[in-house]
Amino acid sequence: MGFTTDNQSLRLQVKLYRSYIAIYHEDREVGFCTLEFADLIVEALNENDQLHEENETINKALQMACLELLKRSSLSRSSLLKPF
Repeated sequence: MGFTTDNQSLRLQVKLYRSYIAIYHEDREVGFCTLEFADLIVEALNENDQLHEENETINKALQMACLELLKRSSLSRSSLLKPF
């Protein structure tokens, strides 16, 4: 729709053919995008969250394994933290 005055385009325009979809995260509205990109954006963000959760789980498992190895060895935690 853009109306013009004196052959100059207005900065604000209404485009009725364009629809935007709300994106929610944990029941909070976080943004809007067109229908053509909504699924892609949400899928990418959900994959990122899943990878982050898996990474945290792996880090916790590694910490537990390292602590168990320390318990079984004769080295103490404080000796490992000292610089060589």
